[in-house]
Amino acid sequence: MLRHTLGMSRLGKTFVVAAFITWLAIPLVLIGLGVESGFAALEKRSATSLPELSIGGLTDPELTSRLAASFGDRVPLRVEALALKAWLDINVLGDSPNPSVLLGAEGWLFHRQSVLGPRRPAAARQSVETIRRVSRILQASGRRLVLVVAPNKDAIYPERLGPSEPLAQPGLESRQRIRALLQSAELPGYIDLWQALERLKATADGEVYWPQDTHWTSRSVLEASRLIVDVLDPTLWDEGVITAQPDLRRGDLAQRVGLPTWERGIRYGVRRNVRVEGAAVPASEPMAKPSRLSTTGEDALFGSRVLVIYDSFGNELFGILPSYLAESTWIAWSGLPKERLTSIVDEFARAEIIVLETVERAFIGRFSKRARGFTAHLVGRLLDELPVIDLGLPPSLASNGWSLVVIDLPATVADDRYLVVDLEPSVDEAAVRQIRIEAKGIDGIWRHVPRRVLISPRGGWRAVAELPPATTAVRI
Repeated sequence: MLRHTLGMSRLGKTFVVAAFITWLAIPLVLIGLGVESGFAALEKRSATSLPELSIGGLTDPELTSRLAASFGDRVPLRVEALALKAWLDINVLGDSPNPSVLLGAEGWLFHRQSVLGPRRPAAARQSVETIRRVSRILQASGRRLVLVVAPNKDAIYPERLGPSEPLAQPGLESRQRIRALLQSAELPGYIDLWQALERLKATADGEVYWPQDTHWTSRSVLEASRLIVDVLDPTLWDEGVITAQPDLRRGDLAQRVGLPTWERGIRYGVRRNVRVEGAAVPASEPMAKPSRLSTTGEDALFGSRVLVIYDSFGNELFGILPSYLAESTWIAWSGLPKERLTSIVDEFARAEIIVLETVERAFIGRFSKRARGFTAHLVGRLLDELPVIDLGLPPSLASNGWSLVVIDLPATVADDRYLVVDLEPSVDEAAVRQIRIEAKGIDGIWRHVPRRVLISPRGGWRAVAELPPATTAVRI
């Protein structure tokens, strides 16, 4: 009888074991020879450190996990293997290796969250209303606000979305809503970069956004810088001082999916007869701390003190704008304290011009919930420079034993109204925070109004409440 066997011969088993051992040994030999894995060029974090080894710790799951992670970060040819996998995923399977990156047409990549867009109409209105109030407060105090919203890449290149286009419709509707609200807000210093970059795209030689990066190209940075300078002083900009040199960039989206591709472009700058003193130009990330710059030289400069709040889209503005500004302070959004509004409004108070630059996808988040109470703090800080109406609050409010006070408001007071109550330093902070402020509308109904308690610049306490529109009376 013939017997059919599925078993492997002894020679075959030996070959499999030898191949497996060789597969494990080659990376170890290459590591020993100093061959790098290319980890630092691929990922924006440090390689996992090697843990301290001990015989007793070999059974510890955490130790073995760190050993595996450390080995994986250092395996030679790691970058090449991941790049091959990324190429196969994108070009053969038509799938993105990273869920945060969407595949577009002709090799273009897009930030997923930017394409999806925010879907909160109420938050969009609140954000624009916050900006409008900030602008009017600053204007009333003798300051100026310049607002620069950098469009998402898919806003300027929707035709490059390709297979990802169906996902973009909600974001498109949100963008149109925000853009319409900003255009109707009557902000004196608002720069419509959507329109400017659409026009630049139609006339420029080359792309205005990097195909495999989230950000705009240097040509767009130059255009945004020109528009900002023109708002400050239209006599300063001179096309004759613009410089251009070859640029090479590996896109952040390409890095996220593991592609080793580099993109060629042109880096623009300006060469003026000035000297900028202060921190060096930031490289790829916004600075963590404020940078105060001073500029001197033969060429004309904008003399007012300028504060620039910026994100990664504004990094390259840092390489152009200071050449036109005698005094400027640069603070990254990532460096702003999230809760200490006093620190933020102090910077606003020191400046004469405030330039707010933000990418479109972060606009609502930065001016809605995060900015809650911001305008009240701004009023409290700039009160001495704002037009005020003295309501003649009674002296009883200067002690811990105040009583209910009802105040009828003049009909001539503007819509942007704040009630500010200054209290003596002797008043206990806990007692100040117990103050309840209510407002009566034209319907005759009293409603509670949130108030902010802060330290008055003169000493003591200051309670600030933002009054609703059409308020006819308040009571404390």
